[in-house]
Amino acid sequence: MCSTSFVEIHDSVEVFEQLLPAAHPCLKEMISWTDIETSTNAHILLLSLEQCKFNVGSIVLKNIFHNFSTQSFYAYLFLQKPNIDLIQALEYVDNVVRQIHTVRNNADEEFSKCFDELQRK
Repeated sequence: MCSTSFVEIHDSVEVFEQLLPAAHPCLKEMISWTDIETSTNAHILLLSLEQCKFNVGSIVLKNIFHNFSTQSFYAYLFLQKPNIDLIQALEYVDNVVRQIHTVRNNADEEFSKCFDELQRK
């Protein structure tokens, strides 16, 4: 994955999360439109957005990007250079792996944060 793709995905997740609350009233309004195809698609999308698995997945994805964005981003940038120092490359990778282990070792706490955020929605 190139660094721009990583940044674009991270930005897309952030923007989606920010715009999601505004999408709900719009979709509810579109359900009442006379165009059957539009109202049906709006209804299907609204039902999908309200499913627990979608909301849990989006929160977990957002938290993954939040937890790993800085270290992973610098690791991606560094590893794409043509002439890299192997020791420094391993240090970047080790930092990312340490972050992953920290999250895994604190899985209850991390998912508790996700659950709390889901309840606030």
